[in-house]
Amino acid sequence: MSELTAINRTDVAREEWDAFVEASPEAWLWHRYDLCEALGRWEHSTDASFAVRENGRLVAVMPLRQIGYRRLHVLRVSDLESLGGPAVAEGLGRRLATRVRQRAVECAAGRAVGRPMEMRVALPPLAPAFRGETAPKVNPLLELGFDNVLTQTWMVDLRTGPDELWQRLEGRARTAVRKAEREGISVREASPESADLDAYERLHAATCARTGIQAHPREYFEAIWRHFLPAGLARVLLAERDGSIVAARNFGVHKRGAWAWTAAGLEEAGPLGANALLQWEAMRLFAREGLEWSDSGEGFPGSSDPKQRGLSEFKRSFGGELSPLYRGRMELRATALRRLDALRA
Repeated sequence: MSELTAINRTDVAREEWDAFVEASPEAWLWHRYDLCEALGRWEHSTDASFAVRENGRLVAVMPLRQIGYRRLHVLRVSDLESLGGPAVAEGLGRRLATRVRQRAVECAAGRAVGRPMEMRVALPPLAPAFRGETAPKVNPLLELGFDNVLTQTWMVDLRTGPDELWQRLEGRARTAVRKAEREGISVREASPESADLDAYERLHAATCARTGIQAHPREYFEAIWRHFLPAGLARVLLAERDGSIVAARNFGVHKRGAWAWTAAGLEEAGPLGANALLQWEAMRLFAREGLEWSDSGEGFPGSSDPKQRGLSEFKRSFGGELSPLYRGRMELRATALRRLDALRA
C-alpha cells in the first residue's frame, strides 16, 4: 500500500497548490493558497493548512486554521476549523480517494496543539462536486467520522436569461431595486487602487460597530485586493449616491460560481435599496459572463432570531433555492481518536 504523507502548505509551491485546486472538482476558492494564508492572519488564528502526497504526487489539500480562545475566562483552549475540507485529486478511484480523505482528517486532528476541543469543517457548495445536480444526497463528512451539522444556503441558478432572473425575484426585491434607482444610486466595480480598499474598510468597520461583531483585520482585505481582485477571483461592487459610497459587496468568483463573500454599508443603505441593487447588479453581471451559480449565503428558515430571519428572507428574495451546505463537527478527544482508528481498520 502506498504511503500518504502530509506536508505543510508553506512547503508546497503556490503554483502547484493552486493548480491542484483548479483541477480538483472538490476544491473551490476556499482552498486557494492565498486565502488559507489570509484566514490565518485573523485574530487568535494560526494557519495549519496542509497537503497530502502519494509517492511524490499531490493527492489532496486541506485548508485548516487553529483558533485559540479562553474557556470559562481561564483555561486556554482551541478549535480547528476548515473552510473547504479535504479536496482530493480527480480520478483517484473510490478506494484510494476514501483512504486519502481519511488520512487528511487524521492529519488535521493531529495538527491540533495545546488543548484542542473540536474540529469544524464546511465543504464548498459551489465546488463542482457539491453543487446543482451533482450534489450528494448525504453529507459526505459522515463517512469521515464527523457528526452531521448540515445547514443550507440560498443558491441562484444563473443559467437563464436576465428576463427570467428578474421574474424570479420576489416582489419586495424588485421594489427595493427600483427604489434605489429612483434615489439616484449607481453601481460600479471597485478598482485595485487603495482608495477603494480604504472606503471598503471604513464601511466594514462601521457595519461591525453597528452590529456588534468583530471586524476583520485590514490584512484580510489587503489580501483580497492584492491577490484576488486582479486575478478576477473577487469582484467588488460599490453603490454610490451623490458621489459617496454607501454600500459595497465583495463576491468570490471561481469555477463558474459566485459567492457572497463579504458585505458592508451605512445604516441608510438598506432603506435606500442599495443592498438590493448591488445584489441584483451582481447577478446580472455574472449571468452575462457565463457563470452558472450564485451563492447568496447561508439561510436560516424558521429561525427565532429576528436578525437571522430577516437576513435569510433578504437572500431568498433574489430567487434562490435552498441547497445543502455540508458541515461536520468532531470532538478532538479520546472518543474522536477511537473513531478515527475505526475508520482506518
